[in-house]
Amino acid sequence: MIRRFFKFCFVWGVILSLLMAIVGMVGGLYFYHQLTRDMPRIARLEDYRPKAVSTIYASDGTTPIAELYDERRYPATLDEIPDLMRKAFLAAEDANFYSHPGIDVVSILRALWVNLRKKGKMQGGSTITQQLVKRLLLSSEKTYERKAKEAILSYRLEQELSKDEIFLMYMNEIYLGSTAYGVKAASRVHFHKEMNELNLAEIAYLAGLPPKPSYLADPKHRDEAMTRQRYVLDQMVDNHYITPQEKKTALATELTVYPPSSQTIFHAPYYVSHVMRLLDDAIGTKYLRPGGLEIVTALDLTAQDMAQRSVQRGLLEVDKRRGWRGPVGTIENPDSPELLDTEALESKGGLRNDTIYRALVTKVDRKKGSAAVQVGEYEGAVALKPAAAWANKMLIKKADNDETVKWVKLEQELKPGNLIEVSVDAAKTDLEKLEGKTGISFKLDQTPEIEGAFACQNALTGELIAIVGGYDYSRSQFNRATQGLRQPGSSFKPFIYLAAIDKLNYTPASIVPDSPISMVDGTGRLWSPSNYDRKYLGPITLRTALQRSRNVVSVYLLDKAGVDSAIEIARRFGLTTRIPREMSIALGAAEVKLVEMIRAYGAFAAGGWLADQIVIKEVRDRSGSLVYEERPRQQQVVDADSAFIMANMMKGVVERGTAQIIKQLNRPIAGKTGTTNDQMDAWFIGYTPEWVAGAWVGFDVKRTIGRFETGGKAAAPIFLYFMQEFLEDKLSLDFDIPDGVIPVPIRLSTGSLTDADDPNAFIEYFKSGTEPKFRRDDRAIPKDYLSSDEF
Repeated sequence: MIRRFFKFCFVWGVILSLLMAIVGMVGGLYFYHQLTRDMPRIARLEDYRPKAVSTIYASDGTTPIAELYDERRYPATLDEIPDLMRKAFLAAEDANFYSHPGIDVVSILRALWVNLRKKGKMQGGSTITQQLVKRLLLSSEKTYERKAKEAILSYRLEQELSKDEIFLMYMNEIYLGSTAYGVKAASRVHFHKEMNELNLAEIAYLAGLPPKPSYLADPKHRDEAMTRQRYVLDQMVDNHYITPQEKKTALATELTVYPPSSQTIFHAPYYVSHVMRLLDDAIGTKYLRPGGLEIVTALDLTAQDMAQRSVQRGLLEVDKRRGWRGPVGTIENPDSPELLDTEALESKGGLRNDTIYRALVTKVDRKKGSAAVQVGEYEGAVALKPAAAWANKMLIKKADNDETVKWVKLEQELKPGNLIEVSVDAAKTDLEKLEGKTGISFKLDQTPEIEGAFACQNALTGELIAIVGGYDYSRSQFNRATQGLRQPGSSFKPFIYLAAIDKLNYTPASIVPDSPISMVDGTGRLWSPSNYDRKYLGPITLRTALQRSRNVVSVYLLDKAGVDSAIEIARRFGLTTRIPREMSIALGAAEVKLVEMIRAYGAFAAGGWLADQIVIKEVRDRSGSLVYEERPRQQQVVDADSAFIMANMMKGVVERGTAQIIKQLNRPIAGKTGTTNDQMDAWFIGYTPEWVAGAWVGFDVKRTIGRFETGGKAAAPIFLYFMQEFLEDKLSLDFDIPDGVIPVPIRLSTGSLTDADDPNAFIEYFKSGTEPKFRRDDRAIPKDYLSSDEF
């Protein structure tokens, strides 16, 4: 009986065990199926292409000027990662990496036991493979389900990829604080070094960051980061990667960990901002989003620096002619940190010659005409007369941007406690030889309120080599060279004069009336334009009218040629902004962009060929494959004869007209000034046979720059300062005379033929067959222009 009972129990025990095993297997399979049915595919990692930094280069293709990234990562190869760095991360994160199958059971059980005792969620015990899977395929939630998926995926990953492949992915993917992803970025960000330049102490510091990278990389938690560094070194000793003596040496090594920097633009910020706006249209998000691109631009760094200096110099001069705006403030407490400009001084390593600083006036000596000042920890004096005579004209601001001038004696106006702007007087203080921080000669200065822009392009290839969009990018990121829409004033006139030459058969010697003119405008009102000087010269040649920028002649020509003809030419020359069908465009009423204006003038320089503007020369992906390339392209927009005649007339603007300041360059230069009503905009666009550049000056919110601040006075000097440096090592070339153009001696006063030996003769250029065939008495009253049957 008992035997039968035990037999019965045994049989049913076996049956129940089998049933439980089957249920367990089915349940396990069901749980596994449920767990893995929405699990990410390992195949996603087989073609691992992490987000990486895209680098923008200057035209040399080697000088980085900016970086673009969502994650600051510079993918490294395994050979690039030093052996000591590999060992440091293995010791700190997963010493058994090369022996386990993706999960380390011992480490997991140890972590599980600790967490169960603490009644917390699963933490710790993750292998490098698991960390990689968690970052790339799973979320970071701390649950047992996620941990189970992590283990399964880690095992699968190890079946698909080699250990070295997994380790390299980890070293490139891991976040190490301060915007640095991967060990290569971390080396550069934290230590400003390449990986092969790091010492053991620095390597151990980086290897200690993975558990809490943002926290540990924060300078406020440096002590805890150093504790982690010691832990890494201990682990390296335990795993026989280094000796105890090497550990001791590393611990004694002083670390210089640089604070995080968000700077991504290193040079030419206005140029870079324009590149960024063009990139999306050039290559699209398909290439931009993953990054890793190498973008070569047309930027000439030397020319860009020249351009920035020229703009700042020109704007400082205009601003000082407007007058001194007075102290920037007054303080009661001489120890106040706001006056010291400490941040500016520290960031630039002390005083510099090219910087304007705030200074505290500590004493005014009216007899000597000087003021004692303090700039940070530096002390010196400012000469008030005659060196700062410009400041005797004090600009007083009133409501609604209105201004008035008050004449003052500076030594009486300044008082101790005033905050003023100064710069180092380089003529009296040599900063390189400066000993101590006293006895420095400063000069009164002020940061310009006025803005400006400049751009330079190769007229033949279209390469835009320099862009300056304002006085200071840190003050305003708006790019006035590429985004600003301003009225060009008389700098628009060449398109109207070209219409007269091409459509009406005018020549530079054609006689036109510089006399009062009235007409009904588009609104039905009587419009009576006038010249800038409110005077009239009577009958003059077309050349003289352009040289002296006579407004009424421009209106006269537009009326003869037709508004549509002028607009068509402007469009042909690449101007894309709105141009109203109104007679006021004769005086530059349309709004244009500076970069489009220099491109258009470039066609005059290049014999009638308009070049496509090139900013981005080429883009290559991370494998080096070319994904975008811009080659020089030109289209002929006017014949070479007309282009030369326009260039030759615009040379007269420089030689005898409104831009005579440019004559200082002592080489063939053509160009045109522009000034709008009430001197709100000042322009100069100029060119040689190879280079074209332009400058604009004005306020962002339109108001007068100042009385007599014309294009020739406010904008042309910027062009001059740039070209004095830029053209210094370049050949002086004149514009080629086309075969269809002939030189003829004429009288400038009448445009009539004269003898070559006439002391008043002027060599004028004509399209063959249009040259004058008769002589005219200077006293004769000419017609308004020469008819085609008189040529």
